[in-house]
Amino acid sequence: MKKILTFLLISILTIPAVFSQCTPDPNITQPGIYPDSATGLAPAIVGQPYNQVMQFKIPADTAIVYNGIPFVATILYFKLLNFTGLPAGITYSCNPASCIFPGDSNGCVLLSGTPTTPGIYLLNAEIEAAGQVTFAGQPITITQTENIDYYYIVVGISGIAEINPAVVNLGQNYPNPVTQGLTDIDFYTPRLGEFSFKLINLLGKEVISRKVTAQKGMNTIKLNVSSIPPGVYMYSLTGKSSTLTKRMIIRKL
Repeated sequence: MKKILTFLLISILTIPAVFSQCTPDPNITQPGIYPDSATGLAPAIVGQPYNQVMQFKIPADTAIVYNGIPFVATILYFKLLNFTGLPAGITYSCNPASCIFPGDSNGCVLLSGTPTTPGIYLLNAEIEAAGQVTFAGQPITITQTENIDYYYIVVGISGIAEINPAVVNLGQNYPNPVTQGLTDIDFYTPRLGEFSFKLINLLGKEVISRKVTAQKGMNTIKLNVSSIPPGVYMYSLTGKSSTLTKRMIIRKL
């Protein structure tokens, strides 16, 4: 009985690890990382589950220079030592689980979890690469550490499902319709600066106007519209080079 209970406990504890792994794609034959840096990683939304698989093919060999002499080194393995910069709530797991990927093999890394904080997160994967060359008739193993730092994850909120990190992004106010008098408007800016915010009724009259000093990244404008009559309104955010506009609905319960 004790052995059965031990077996069941081990089985239960290992279930999450099974379901948190990705599956390497054997159809990838060209060495590299997929999606590539031009495509980038999918954006995430605060409070919603996130899953992104990074597939890759490890090359069988590579050209190196050892003691001033060019060689073709046989790749022994690539090892993921650390993956930093991930948004809070998101972790990584490898397949193989050891995060050691032999030369000429397919592997993958799963980024998963539920992010908690909006922003743009620059990722850094620290990789140890090991190769072998034959020098003076003897096999020599050469290892070096590299960093892959050209990927990032944009974490938005429900009002801004996807963010273009190069420009200002204006989100939908939430809740919308506004029924309790209070609403939030999130916006993203790639740099700090001054903005003009306006709430305008359908007759073109300004009912709220204020200056907003924004920090780089996600910002929130908090509004109290309890004294404003029900109806449809337009709100705008104006910076140095652009004006973004969205619609807001105010209702009274």
